[in-house]
Amino acid sequence: MRLLIVVLLFACSLAQADVMKMASLEWPPYAGSKLPGQGTVISKLRAALATQGHQLQVTFLPWQRALLLVNQDSDYVAYGPEYHDGERDQIFISSDVVGYGPLGIAYRKAHPLVWKRQADLYKYRIGVVRDYLNTALFDNAVEQGLQPVDQADSDRQNLLKLAYGRVDGAVVDLKVMAYWLEHDEKLAPFKEALVASPQLLEKKALYVNFRRGDRGQRWQAILNRGLKALAQAQ
Repeated sequence: MRLLIVVLLFACSLAQADVMKMASLEWPPYAGSKLPGQGTVISKLRAALATQGHQLQVTFLPWQRALLLVNQDSDYVAYGPEYHDGERDQIFISSDVVGYGPLGIAYRKAHPLVWKRQADLYKYRIGVVRDYLNTALFDNAVEQGLQPVDQADSDRQNLLKLAYGRVDGAVVDLKVMAYWLEHDEKLAPFKEALVASPQLLEKKALYVNFRRGDRGQRWQAILNRGLKALAQAQ
């Protein structure tokens, strides 16, 4: 009987080890609890892990809480998707690229925002999302007090501020912007009024970040193998 209990406990531990637990945010179309497959990136991660015989469990939280969860709860080994952050490299290790996002500047069509280089934006008040990474040039300009910004708690709130004229422009992933303008009842009336600058800030690569340590490195390696398997199958 004792041997049977030990075997059952060991089997349970193996089953739990086969599920990668990660934190994410409501960031459509890439990630979201109510999206088909929980979003395009989450679907890709789940498919990649499946090629290696593993499963994915995602908890969706506001971005700040998602970061805290991975830092404080050892059950959660990763978070994402996110742009690369050199400062977080000391705490986390990144996966291979899991997608790309066109990061741009949105503005009201009736009040065009004209720019060709970063310094051209300094005369505008730009909406950003709190704790989001933008580009190195943009974020450095903010830190130096050169770029006026107004912080929002989400992309949706950032776009609403823009729609109602509280900011001159908004930093936003253009796929995220398109989703909210198409699907949100408060933003849909502004679908024609809000436009994106034809010039991107940057085409951003998306990653999953893992806790440093043996478990994080193990799951990073598993996910990367799965991503390669998906690419080879296409």
